[in-house]
Amino acid sequence: TGELYASLAVPRTLSVVLGISAKLDFPQISELWKGIVSAASEHGYEKVSLELEPSRNGLSICISGTGSRDRLTSARRPRAASKDLICVSGALGASYLGMQALERRHPLEEYKMIVGSYIKPELSPHTVSHLKEEEIYPSHSYFVSKGLADAVKRMVRDSGLGAKIYADKIPFEGNSFQLGKELDIDPVSAAMNGGDDYRLLLSIPILQAEKFRRNFQTFDIIGHL
Repeated sequence: TGELYASLAVPRTLSVVLGISAKLDFPQISELWKGIVSAASEHGYEKVSLELEPSRNGLSICISGTGSRDRLTSARRPRAASKDLICVSGALGASYLGMQALERRHPLEEYKMIVGSYIKPELSPHTVSHLKEEEIYPSHSYFVSKGLADAVKRMVRDSGLGAKIYADKIPFEGNSFQLGKELDIDPVSAAMNGGDDYRLLLSIPILQAEKFRRNFQTFDIIGHL
């Protein structure tokens, strides 16, 4: 059965459509495409396709990804339960603060890490395989792409449970509060509502808490269901 399922698995495919205007030349598009292919390779995509279309102004990018879910992993995924831990894979709010610093032409010498969170967000391609190796199966998982509040709301909706998040447990990039003071922006509000952080939010069964803390030290436990 395992061999049959493997043969029917859909290859991980990334489809890219670029809308290009006359303002862009071939070297610019070539550089962009090389970056996309490099990122796709890093994240394990087996096939990458490109389609070019005309655009009236500037550049438009449309990306879609397809793949398959491991049947055994799906079978082992538990139902969400009260006291499941809510965990996030890295600092929050930095992307929004970095974007605001750039838009306001704020001095950036002290805030390169924060600005980098906006310009080049990174997500480890090995997290999912690492979870599988350690036999830790989250009951729910989400991208934090529109702020922590949005991701937690989706977790609450899908689990049917409430969630408690502790503000003092939310991870922040160094100097976030200093930059927030200079820009008159609350970093906690930036983390909750800012967006574009591209972190993973997981709910982990409470019985796997110690194992998760030991083997996933880049994650922070910020609350529970």
